[in-house]
Amino acid sequence: MDDRPLKRVRSWKIIYDEALRLAVDDPPSELERTRKELEATRAKLARTEATLKTTEATLALKTKVVDSFLRPQPVAFDVDGNVACVVLSHVSDVKTRLALAQVGKVWRRASKEAASLPASLDFSRCSGSMYMKEMHVLDINGLDKLPEARFMSLLRDDMGSRDTYQYLLGRYHGRASRYEEAAECFKSALAAGDRDAKCRLGGCYYLLGCRYHAEPNDIKAVEVWRKGEALGYSYSLCYFQLGNCYEMGHGVAKDMFKAVEYWKKTTVEGIPSIVARAKEKLASYGHRI
Repeated sequence: MDDRPLKRVRSWKIIYDEALRLAVDDPPSELERTRKELEATRAKLARTEATLKTTEATLALKTKVVDSFLRPQPVAFDVDGNVACVVLSHVSDVKTRLALAQVGKVWRRASKEAASLPASLDFSRCSGSMYMKEMHVLDINGLDKLPEARFMSLLRDDMGSRDTYQYLLGRYHGRASRYEEAAECFKSALAAGDRDAKCRLGGCYYLLGCRYHAEPNDIKAVEVWRKGEALGYSYSLCYFQLGNCYEMGHGVAKDMFKAVEYWKKTTVEGIPSIVARAKEKLASYGHRI
């Protein structure tokens, strides 16, 4: 039997199988290989970028923490009022006290309290007169609670001051608009022979009269202005106000003759602006001075 056809079939099968194997196992083309490498590179780059961002965030946080320790921090000098008073009570130099008062509101308030005062105040580095020194001390709250010797030691002047304790205490109350207390102090000073207290006392009566007049309590206002009149208050403010009261009938019966009399007294001496107003009043009623 001729086996050549069988060999021919077997040869074709071998060729087919080999072609099939080549179709399945044939390596990818150069283009396909490049595309896959590119995709792998992109994936690796994405992972690297994510790692880099995480590292940057961590580094920024660590830098911030380190800077917070290394950077000079402002000194917190805000304390409560009691501590500020204790500190200031050990500072006698007034210029230094004024500098501390600028640190903050707590220090400014503390510098105005009697509890912050040292045994004495040194004004040697400050320019100004005894009047400036008195204004600085008389602005301190609670000064009237100090013993008289301590009060006067704060205002001691190397040049010598004639002002008495009651006179200065009256000025202290007057600056705080406590005119009743101020008037009592000035009366005590006047009784002790302090002539300067007379003018101050008249001023208290004038201011008290203005207060009562504003409430209004005109009768009480006229009463205290009369007290100022009795002192012969050199600025004549009480005279002027009494003239106005008689003009309008406030607290007294209306009487133009007395009003004119008081306005004329006002023009003898006093504050120029008040004298000018009194002259205007007189002129409006046909009187010339």
